[in-house]
Amino acid sequence: MSLYALRLRLPDRPGALGSVASRIGSVGADVVSIDVIERLGASVVDRVLVELVDDTRLDLLVREICQVDDVVLEHMAKAEHNVVDRATEGLRVAGALATAATTADRLAALCSGAKRLLDAAGVIVAGTERGDVLASTATGDDAPVYETTCGELRVIVHRATPLHSVEIEMLDLLLALALVAPEGCG
Repeated sequence: MSLYALRLRLPDRPGALGSVASRIGSVGADVVSIDVIERLGASVVDRVLVELVDDTRLDLLVREICQVDDVVLEHMAKAEHNVVDRATEGLRVAGALATAATTADRLAALCSGAKRLLDAAGVIVAGTERGDVLASTATGDDAPVYETTCGELRVIVHRATPLHSVEIEMLDLLLALALVAPEGCG
């Protein structure tokens, strides 16, 4: 069994998500969790975590989902981490930031936590003054899609698709928490 994180853009109307879930079930896959990432007027972007019993059915899963009217598969990747509930995972990351013993531990927690929460290929934390890499989970697989700066820190997210507004807000809040945690950063 494998977990896949799907990022879907679908119409914001009754029954649209049900149609997608029905297609997922038709290939023997199971919806493990659904997160609404962003509402955009007449459409919505959802992160759907799917458990697929047989990886040979992956192409069939994609075809079935894409047959639903007005549904776009923005991105799909094997889920590295079993982040079923992103709200709970966000609290875990916040807890790790608040209880980290050192600045290095806090920045490592920020990188690994943001990577899991954002389904990113990697995250880099660098100093703003000299650009020194202070912590990183980046592998170089995807180009940077988002960069933010707060205080003396710059965070760069590597992912195949752009971040949505809720994800940007989540990252900015975690960065701010990393900066106010005991002993400060930098």
